[in-house]
Amino acid sequence: SVNETFELPKDKAYNFASEASRRLEKHGLPRTTDLHAMHGEYDQMFEDIRHKLDMKSGDSVKPEHLE
Repeated sequence: SVNETFELPKDKAYNFASEASRRLEKHGLPRTTDLHAMHGEYDQMFEDIRHKLDMKSGDSVKPEHLE
């Protein structure tokens, strides 16, 4: 069981799985684990984040957040 929180800027929230993976690796998750493979759960988490942050396709993203 892991209980860790983190914050991301709104325009980086779409990439939450990357940040979550990095943090879970510190707790022993193999680096080769693909969170996207959790199809239904991943899709539900992604849609929940989009809804809570009122994110829509085409919203602007800061270029420095793409690095």
